[in-house]
Amino acid sequence: MKAAVDKKLPENGGMQLDYQGERVLTTKRLAAMYEIAPNTIHQIYLRHRDQFEEGEHFFALTGEELKSFKKLYQDEVEKYVASLYLWTEKGALLIAQTQSGPQSWKSFSRYVHYYMEKSDELKQSVEEIRKVFNLK
Repeated sequence: MKAAVDKKLPENGGMQLDYQGERVLTTKRLAAMYEIAPNTIHQIYLRHRDQFEEGEHFFALTGEELKSFKKLYQDEVEKYVASLYLWTEKGALLIAQTQSGPQSWKSFSRYVHYYMEKSDELKQSVEEIRKVFNLK
């Protein structure tokens, strides 16, 4: 039986999440973006645990740290969750890379859309190119 997947992209599912100055996604949001079940993210992490570095690819929140994050983003975190993984941009890319077959390409494409096409720097560069070449 296939797990239910929330198909909303993170940018449509609520506000941008930031933690320690980094843009992050909850496991639930990352799974929705890649159109896979949250448990699949957890399984990928467990299978490739040695490739993920806490603080670079993800943050694992528990205790007071989790409590503080819940206060900031109450609508994003389930009330009774005891721990929460927040995936950084690098972690989201690593999750996409560790999938196989067509799902890997699909996830990578959605990663590019979410992180690269939406970046302010990219938008600014595109605007500058448009001005230089008189494009609308």
